[in-house]
Amino acid sequence: MIVIDQPVALIDAAVAIELRGFPPRQPVTVTALQTFPSMSRWQARATYMSDDDGCVYVARQAPMFGTYDGVSAMGLIWSAERLPGEARKPPADFIMQPWFVQLEATSLDGTRAELTFERRVAGPGVTRHPIRTDGIVVTFEFPRATIITVL
Repeated sequence: MIVIDQPVALIDAAVAIELRGFPPRQPVTVTALQTFPSMSRWQARATYMSDDDGCVYVARQAPMFGTYDGVSAMGLIWSAERLPGEARKPPADFIMQPWFVQLEATSLDGTRAELTFERRVAGPGVTRHPIRTDGIVVTFEFPRATIITVL
């Protein structure tokens, strides 16, 4: 099974990813597939060694090999590479739309687990207000209850 601490997380939040129920002291490969609102897809992969209890703690373990080196809680996110042939230009309003990360973990004996979680740029109720005037380009993001007065 794959366990995470935040099923919906903001882009700057680290998500604790744990794998449980895998064979002890065996390699476990995790693939993270991110699907963005533009439908472009990015993928990262890493293979870890499970502990004596058949667990992997991504935030505390370096992969044996994969798309990143060293210990990084979010290595499976930041090391993703665009899949060939995927869209390059996002839609105009993509910034406020969530994207999804599908995790799949497999071990050599066929043990398998999947989990999908959501990432967001802004929290619930935040709105975006671009201002383009007299050579000034600004984008404000406000909580739902904010009232703006421009003089």
